Amino acid sequence: MNIQKLVSFNFHFAVWLSILGGIAVINHPDFIVPDDDGMYGPLLNNFLVVIGYLVFSQLGLWYFRYLKGSRIEALIMAYTFFATAVGAKFYGMVNNLPVSDAFVMAMAYLAVSHGFYYAAGLMEAETRAAQAKHPGPDV
Repeated sequence: MNIQKLVSFNFHFAVWLSILGGIAVINHPDFIVPDDDGMYGPLLNNFLVVIGYLVFSQLGLWYFRYLKGSRIEALIMAYTFFATAVGAKFYGMVNNLPVSDAFVMAMAYLAVSHGFYYAAGLMEAETRAAQAKHPGPDV
């Protein structure tokens, strides 16, 4: 198995992990903030809306873009997941809420997976361009 296939497999695993993980978080918000400390009312509702948005955007991107090989959206989602990881940690620090380290690590993993998928696509395109520019000898 070459590195491109491994990166692609990891990426699609990460996409489905984000979708299923988001659904799990919507059903159990204590996965993010243990014991629902400070997570109630409008704050909890806003949090669940953001998680729902991430889940639906991943579903839409997977169906309409990732299956067709588009990669720029993966870079955008990498930034989104990274910002979510940093923002959750910062928000917890500012508001004295214990944010789950597992959540932050999961967001970082998703960001890295999406970033690698985008980078692998760039490397693949460069390889194809170089091969087209300098074709090997006919056999």
